[in-house]
Amino acid sequence: MTSIHNHPRKGDHIKVQPIRCIEDVNRIKTLLAGNARDLALFTLGVNSSLRPSELLQIRVGMVRGIRLGDTFEVNGKQVTVNKPIADTIDNLLSAMSRCEDNDYIFQSKKGHNQPIGVSSMHRLVKGWCAEVGLSGNFGSHSLRKTYGYINRTAFKTDIAKLSAMFHHTYKRQTLNYLCLPIEELTAVCLQEI
Repeated sequence: MTSIHNHPRKGDHIKVQPIRCIEDVNRIKTLLAGNARDLALFTLGVNSSLRPSELLQIRVGMVRGIRLGDTFEVNGKQVTVNKPIADTIDNLLSAMSRCEDNDYIFQSKKGHNQPIGVSSMHRLVKGWCAEVGLSGNFGSHSLRKTYGYINRTAFKTDIAKLSAMFHHTYKRQTLNYLCLPIEELTAVCLQEI
């Protein structure tokens, strides 16, 4: 049996990484500027703690008319709308012709009113990251991880809050999920009290 590149064997797990700096996030947004669906998918992914499968279940009626500061719910999780989310969702809905409230906002090109799949989203994210020259392993969960990683490193959000947003039971689970570099954890241990 031949091995497919970057495809884990049964029982193995390959961890995807977050995008670690805001400049790289902005480079991908620039890359996607001409594609309303992909830009909205990326922007919503890096601005919320939603899992890929939850992102793909968003329907037009859930987000039609949203404004800065509003919230909407996906699978019992509240998403607070910031400016990038409001702008890209508004742009996407304007680009969608004759959309109904029951339509998925991230539609597949296969069939009527079918959301793209998580595996397709995985390939999209991997391609975007490669296209802007990022090295590492990226995929659909990279967007959610980016949200947590940048909140932790750039905005100093504490691990307890991130654990709650990700619905993780243990802080260690969140630390592992965010792929925090060992240097950050070592630096904490070296602080003198």
